[in-house]
Amino acid sequence: MSTTRSFLGAGPGIVAFTLPFLVASMVVTVGWHDTTHFAFVRRPVTLGVGSVLFILGVALYVRALRVLLRAFASGWLVTTGPYGLCRNPMYAAWILLLVPAIGLLLDSWPIVTLSFVAYAGFKLLVGREYLELEQAFGPAYRRYEASVNELLPLPRWRHARHAHHRA
Repeated sequence: MSTTRSFLGAGPGIVAFTLPFLVASMVVTVGWHDTTHFAFVRRPVTLGVGSVLFILGVALYVRALRVLLRAFASGWLVTTGPYGLCRNPMYAAWILLLVPAIGLLLDSWPIVTLSFVAYAGFKLLVGREYLELEQAFGPAYRRYEASVNELLPLPRWRHARHAHHRA
Protein backbone atom coordinates (compact mmCIF):
# COMPACT_ATOMS: atom_id res chain seq x y z
CA MET A 1 0.00 0.00 0.00
CA SER A 2 1.13 3.52 -0.58
CA THR A 3 1.89 5.82 2.35
CA THR A 4 -1.13 7.98 1.51
CA ARG A 5 -3.44 4.97 1.49
CA SER A 6 -1.93 3.73 4.72
CA PHE A 7 -2.49 7.07 6.40
CA LEU A 8 -6.07 7.36 5.15
CA GLY A 9 -6.78 3.77 6.10
CA ALA A 10 -10.31 2.54 5.57
CA GLY A 11 -11.73 6.08 5.72
CA PRO A 12 -12.25 6.64 1.98
CA GLY A 13 -13.86 3.21 1.63
CA ILE A 14 -16.19 3.84 4.54
CA VAL A 15 -17.21 7.18 3.00
CA ALA A 16 -17.81 5.51 -0.39
CA PHE A 17 -19.82 2.75 1.29
CA THR A 18 -21.94 5.27 3.23
CA LEU A 19 -22.38 7.93 0.52
CA PRO A 20 -25.38 6.40 -1.31
CA PHE A 21 -27.20 6.08 2.02
CA LEU A 22 -26.31 9.67 2.90
CA VAL A 23 -27.76 10.91 -0.38
CA ALA A 24 -30.92 8.86 0.14
CA SER A 25 -31.24 10.12 3.74
CA MET A 26 -30.89 13.73 2.62
CA VAL A 27 -33.47 13.30 -0.17
CA VAL A 28 -35.92 11.69 2.24
CA THR A 29 -35.25 14.31 4.93
CA VAL A 30 -35.78 17.23 2.55
CA GLY A 31 -38.67 15.69 0.65
CA TRP A 32 -40.62 14.24 3.56
CA HIS A 33 -39.44 16.17 6.62
CA ASP A 34 -42.83 15.74 8.31
CA THR A 35 -42.10 12.03 8.59
CA THR A 36 -38.37 12.17 9.29
CA HIS A 37 -38.19 14.55 12.23
CA PHE A 38 -38.09 13.47 15.88
CA ALA A 39 -41.78 13.93 16.64
CA PHE A 40 -41.46 12.35 20.08
CA VAL A 41 -38.67 14.66 21.30
CA ARG A 42 -38.87 18.42 21.77
CA ARG A 43 -36.62 20.43 19.46
CA PRO A 44 -34.55 22.02 22.28
CA VAL A 45 -33.60 18.50 23.41
CA THR A 46 -32.41 17.39 19.97
CA LEU A 47 -30.50 20.66 19.55
CA GLY A 48 -28.91 20.35 22.99
CA VAL A 49 -27.93 16.69 22.69
CA GLY A 50 -26.83 17.19 19.08
CA SER A 51 -24.65 20.16 20.08
CA VAL A 52 -22.98 18.22 22.90
CA LEU A 53 -22.33 15.22 20.66
CA PHE A 54 -20.96 17.51 17.96
CA ILE A 55 -18.55 19.26 20.33
CA LEU A 56 -17.38 15.93 21.78
CA GLY A 57 -17.00 14.45 18.28
CA VAL A 58 -14.95 17.37 16.97
CA ALA A 59 -12.77 17.35 20.09
CA LEU A 60 -12.14 13.60 19.84
CA TYR A 61 -11.45 13.76 16.11
CA VAL A 62 -9.07 16.73 16.30
CA ARG A 63 -7.17 15.30 19.28
CA ALA A 64 -6.85 11.87 17.63
CA LEU A 65 -5.77 13.42 14.33
CA ARG A 66 -3.06 15.52 16.00
CA VAL A 67 -1.69 12.48 17.85
CA LEU A 68 -1.83 10.33 14.72
CA LEU A 69 -0.07 12.90 12.54
CA ARG A 70 2.85 13.08 14.99
CA ALA A 71 3.09 9.32 15.39
CA PHE A 72 2.67 8.51 11.70
CA ALA A 73 5.52 10.85 10.74
CA SER A 74 7.74 9.16 13.35
CA GLY A 75 6.65 5.58 12.65
CA TRP A 76 5.30 5.01 16.18
CA LEU A 77 2.42 2.84 17.28
CA VAL A 78 0.07 5.18 19.15
CA THR A 79 -1.39 3.62 22.30
CA THR A 80 -2.05 6.68 24.48
CA GLY A 81 -4.40 9.64 24.51
CA PRO A 82 -7.53 8.93 22.46
CA TYR A 83 -5.84 5.75 21.21
CA GLY A 84 -5.64 4.54 24.81
CA LEU A 85 -9.45 4.60 24.91
CA CYS A 86 -10.11 2.87 21.59
CA ARG A 87 -8.06 1.74 18.60
CA ASN A 88 -10.08 3.84 16.14
CA PRO A 89 -10.93 7.17 17.78
CA MET A 90 -11.24 9.06 14.49
CA TYR A 91 -13.78 6.55 13.16
CA ALA A 92 -15.47 6.54 16.58
CA ALA A 93 -15.79 10.33 16.45
CA TRP A 94 -17.66 10.11 13.14
CA ILE A 95 -19.70 6.95 13.66
CA LEU A 96 -20.69 7.41 17.31
CA LEU A 97 -20.71 11.18 17.76
CA LEU A 98 -20.64 13.37 14.64
CA VAL A 99 -23.10 11.53 12.40
CA PRO A 100 -25.73 11.25 15.17
CA ALA A 101 -25.06 14.88 16.13
CA ILE A 102 -25.66 16.06 12.58
CA GLY A 103 -28.86 14.02 12.40
CA LEU A 104 -30.10 15.50 15.69
CA LEU A 105 -29.15 19.04 14.68
CA LEU A 106 -30.95 18.61 11.35
CA ASP A 107 -33.88 16.91 13.14
CA SER A 108 -33.61 13.83 10.92
CA TRP A 109 -33.72 10.25 12.18
CA PRO A 110 -32.66 8.87 8.75
CA ILE A 111 -29.37 10.75 9.10
CA VAL A 112 -28.88 9.40 12.63
CA THR A 113 -29.30 5.87 11.26
CA LEU A 114 -26.33 6.47 8.94
CA SER A 115 -24.20 5.56 11.96
CA PHE A 116 -25.30 1.94 11.52
CA VAL A 117 -24.41 2.02 7.82
CA ALA A 118 -21.03 3.63 8.55
CA TYR A 119 -20.39 1.03 11.26
CA ALA A 120 -21.14 -1.76 8.76
CA GLY A 121 -18.70 -0.17 6.30
CA PHE A 122 -16.13 0.16 9.07
CA LYS A 123 -16.42 -3.53 10.01
CA LEU A 124 -16.20 -4.60 6.36
CA LEU A 125 -13.16 -2.48 5.54
CA VAL A 126 -11.02 -1.96 8.65
CA GLY A 127 -9.44 -5.42 8.57
CA ARG A 128 -6.85 -4.29 6.04
CA GLU A 129 -5.69 -1.59 8.47
CA TYR A 130 -5.35 -4.14 11.25
CA LEU A 131 -3.23 -6.43 9.06
CA GLU A 132 -1.01 -3.52 8.09
CA LEU A 133 -0.55 -2.51 11.74
CA GLU A 134 0.21 -6.07 12.78
CA GLN A 135 2.81 -6.36 10.03
CA ALA A 136 4.40 -3.06 11.03
CA PHE A 137 4.38 -3.47 14.82
CA GLY A 138 4.03 -7.23 15.46
CA PRO A 139 3.54 -8.33 19.08
CA ALA A 140 3.24 -4.73 20.34
CA TYR A 141 0.18 -4.22 18.15
CA ARG A 142 -1.34 -7.58 19.16
CA ARG A 143 -1.00 -6.65 22.86
CA TYR A 144 -2.53 -3.24 22.18
CA GLU A 145 -5.36 -4.81 20.16
CA ALA A 146 -6.15 -7.20 23.01
CA SER A 147 -6.22 -4.46 25.64
CA VAL A 148 -8.16 -1.60 24.00
CA ASN A 149 -11.71 -1.42 22.65
CA GLU A 150 -12.06 -1.35 18.89
CA LEU A 151 -14.48 1.56 18.54
CA LEU A 152 -16.16 2.47 21.82
CA PRO A 153 -13.93 5.15 23.38
CA LEU A 154 -14.18 3.96 26.97
CA PRO A 155 -11.62 2.35 29.24
CA ARG A 156 -11.73 -1.42 29.25
CA TRP A 157 -11.97 -2.84 32.72
CA ARG A 158 -10.56 -6.29 33.19
CA HIS A 159 -12.32 -8.57 35.61
CA ALA A 160 -10.48 -11.45 37.14
CA ARG A 161 -11.60 -14.58 35.39
CA HIS A 162 -12.30 -17.45 37.68
CA ALA A 163 -12.99 -20.80 36.21
CA HIS A 164 -16.09 -22.42 37.65
CA HIS A 165 -16.11 -26.13 37.35
CA ARG A 166 -18.98 -28.40 38.20
CA ALA A 167 -18.38 -31.84 39.49
